[in-house]
Amino acid sequence: MPIKMIPMIWSPLVRAARMSIPLTTRCRSRYVFSSDIINKRTLSQQSRTFSVATEGDILSRIKIRQVEKKDVPILFKIYDHENWNYSQETVEAFVDIAGKSFLVAELDGNVVGSMMANLLNDQEAFGGLAAVIPELRGKGIAKQLWAKRSEFIGERNFGVKSVLHREEILKKHGYSVSTYKCPLICGRIDLSTISVQGDSSVDIVPTSKVDFEALVKYDAEIHTIPRRTFVEKWLARPSVKSFTALDKSGNIVGYGASSAATHSYRICPLFADSSLVSRLLLVRLLQSVPQDANVDMYLNTENEVGKEIMATNKDTFKIAFEMRKMFTKRDVDLPQHHKILAYSSVELALV
Repeated sequence: MPIKMIPMIWSPLVRAARMSIPLTTRCRSRYVFSSDIINKRTLSQQSRTFSVATEGDILSRIKIRQVEKKDVPILFKIYDHENWNYSQETVEAFVDIAGKSFLVAELDGNVVGSMMANLLNDQEAFGGLAAVIPELRGKGIAKQLWAKRSEFIGERNFGVKSVLHREEILKKHGYSVSTYKCPLICGRIDLSTISVQGDSSVDIVPTSKVDFEALVKYDAEIHTIPRRTFVEKWLARPSVKSFTALDKSGNIVGYGASSAATHSYRICPLFADSSLVSRLLLVRLLQSVPQDANVDMYLNTENEVGKEIMATNKDTFKIAFEMRKMFTKRDVDLPQHHKILAYSSVELALV
């Protein structure tokens, strides 16, 4: 099914602010939105950041091209304005992972927007990072980005994660398959609420001490599609702290990573074969971030440990917003979905 052009999908946080949806999380103020906070980041401030002319035939001056490493700083500023909480090193990882199907829009030599598709294999693709600077929205730039990205997607089944209030709109524009919810949970988790009693035969070690090919194989069992480049580049970000769980035979039974985001620390991913392993990894990851730091994660609320965390930390660890995974053609079966506590990315991957 061809994908129809739809209106730009903006940051769920910005949309929530514009719709006066309260976000009652205790993450830093970036996540506690009212229209007042949005207004503090004025368009005049953004105009100073992006020195572009907006008169005349805009589209005739727009160039759509593949992303380059030199674009990372300005893309970071664009995404920060959207309050997506991505650090500059994570934006660089997006560039490394998506490669040629990560597109930017230039106006008179200035990057003013982006859109990305990560080609997972010959049948599947996943994408996001759709953004255009505020001054130039509604002028057809997103449509040009969309058309060029569609050339890379081809006949693949294409997936996105969408904020819930846009689900019906997306269904009308080609995203016919809706699957599970994926909330962003923010705040603080009390380590004393995580029980790690049980079989002590599992060792938690730095991932750097684990055979990389074995880790890629384990990750593929969860994600279902091998993603060697993703694992390599995602874990290579400078702020990442990653740990792997090994059973007494040295087999991988889980792994996870934490990294510095712009306004918090993010746990992404956390995969584990059992609830105990999930708790052990979570404790180790929380210990790897500063004691008073806020953390967030895209949480699998169907996971038993996820349910426990939400219940025992309900006053300090709350939902900022919810997303739903959607596809253009079919759902992708994930037999090991129950092993996921925290998803790895809402932009690049199935989980």
